[in-house]
Amino acid sequence: MTTSGERFVEVPEVLFFNRDHPTRSVRAEGDFRRRRAWWDPKARQQLLPSWRIGMEDARAVARADLPWPARLRCWATLPYWAAGDLPGLARDFVFAADPVDLMRDFFQRQIELALSLGVERILIDPGLDWILEPPTLRSRGRNTPFAGACFTGRAIGAWASSG
Repeated sequence: MTTSGERFVEVPEVLFFNRDHPTRSVRAEGDFRRRRAWWDPKARQQLLPSWRIGMEDARAVARADLPWPARLRCWATLPYWAAGDLPGLARDFVFAADPVDLMRDFFQRQIELALSLGVERILIDPGLDWILEPPTLRSRGRNTPFAGACFTGRAIGAWASSG
């Protein structure tokens, strides 16, 4: 049905057929993170994906050209959304069962980036101890659970092709 002025008009033919089958992407990749990686492999490791959806909804309301009462009513629905998605919100804090896979993916992307920039060799000191200080991060975000943590092993030089 659709509205035409003040009256309803029934459309006689089927306009959408829901093709639900076991190999459908949302069924084949049941986990939100795996489904997201299926759609966009570069976005495989997104931090807190369910929380991000809620934040994007709040930002969309903030950007919308709405009168303040309507805006407040929209924002008032967010706690109901969160209550309905508690398992997803909690699951965001349960990281992958095997962090080695995440690390492998991260370093593979870093290697691909270095190669695309012409880097031929990287010198790594596997015994170098260092402390992560948030001001040294190459990010606008400084919030990390690893602030002040001691790590062993660090890249200390890189050589790029001359051409």
